[in-house]
Amino acid sequence: MHYEHPGDIRFRPALRKTLAERHPSPRGYARGEKVFIAAAFHQNEQVLPYWTQTTLDAITYLGTDNVFVSVVENYSSDRSPELLREFASELDKRGVKNRILVQDETIKKPEKVALEPLLAHGGYDKVLFSNDIFIEPESVIELLETRDGDFDFACGLDFGHFGAYDMWVLRDRVGHLTAGIWPYFFDTAGYEAMKKENPVPVFTCWNGIVVFQADPVSTFAVTGRSRAPRCRPDILGRRSSDHRPR
Repeated sequence: MHYEHPGDIRFRPALRKTLAERHPSPRGYARGEKVFIAAAFHQNEQVLPYWTQTTLDAITYLGTDNVFVSVVENYSSDRSPELLREFASELDKRGVKNRILVQDETIKKPEKVALEPLLAHGGYDKVLFSNDIFIEPESVIELLETRDGDFDFACGLDFGHFGAYDMWVLRDRVGHLTAGIWPYFFDTAGYEAMKKENPVPVFTCWNGIVVFQADPVSTFAVTGRSRAPRCRPDILGRRSSDHRPR
């Protein structure tokens, strides 16, 4: 089953045009921002072929010069390590900076390890972090372009066969639980935003894929300060991921 929403395909024509070019520009066709792509996987051989192709297509649009890819695989027994080695080889071939760690059973916090290159070197405008989801490249671009890039933290909305999926982190703008079926939000602002198919202000979210400003992370790494800068409320973007139960 495949989920698609009209709001997620605005960039499909531009993406297809980019992918059809014989020699796409390494500077990309987006707003020129530097994007740090991070992910953590375990036992995900069914997801990885789709995820890696989506990521490669999105990188072509964003520009190979503008992206760093950091992936951590936590000692899977399936084909995940093999698939990620192939992915790393393709990134190298395209000139994309990357660090792909596979079959490391000592990693206790893979998400934190995935961010290490950013913490060590900085230099990126946004962080795109995802887990084992099926998502289209135009939806990745749509999420990055939420409110024309004017946000601190934006999430997709993850779907399974029976409605919204993986809702345990999602809270509305006043911190309340949400529903698994439309319109998902009980507070007035969230409900009205959903009706208008606009990004929804939320208190917190994850839902399989997030984009956030890299500055707080990079600043913390450089200064070691314990207090992060104040941020505006998170924004839940349009429907942008499809979680197919394994």
